[in-house]
Amino acid sequence: MVQRHFTATTYVMNTTRDKMIFLWHPKLKSWMPPGGHLEENEDHETAALREIREELGISSGFFLQPSHIDLHPIDERARVMLHPYCILEEKIEEGHFHLDFIFYAITSEGSLKSPELHELRWMNLEEIKTENKMMRNVRELAIAGFMLQDFKTVEFSFFESSSSI
Repeated sequence: MVQRHFTATTYVMNTTRDKMIFLWHPKLKSWMPPGGHLEENEDHETAALREIREELGISSGFFLQPSHIDLHPIDERARVMLHPYCILEEKIEEGHFHLDFIFYAITSEGSLKSPELHELRWMNLEEIKTENKMMRNVRELAIAGFMLQDFKTVEFSFFESSSSI
């Protein structure tokens, strides 16, 4: 039986868009962007936000969205949601796949500390191109983030409360 799990990943850049932050994944022994599985009844927007808060400690920033996408409520029953850059199908092992919603974001928070105690590293484009401890798909999607054009920003922020994101 084939298993497919939904995940959300966000490549986070600084405001000048010349650096991207990665966390060290000890199990994979690789630099990775923040991301993880969607929880039960969680949508891809909420998962992306939760993962960047949990793994990077980011409290505010902007998602990058294609300019032609108009995020808005259509009526009281429907709204246009955040669009991923792409959905990546990743073979984890035989019969196990991740369907990964890939996003890009910008934050002005330069000095970050991972609440989950991950080692964090800001990398510029040249460092990403030459980093040998990074998976090929991660590298290619990171490079694509530096090349993004014709996008608009969608603000996000977190406030401490007892409610969910």
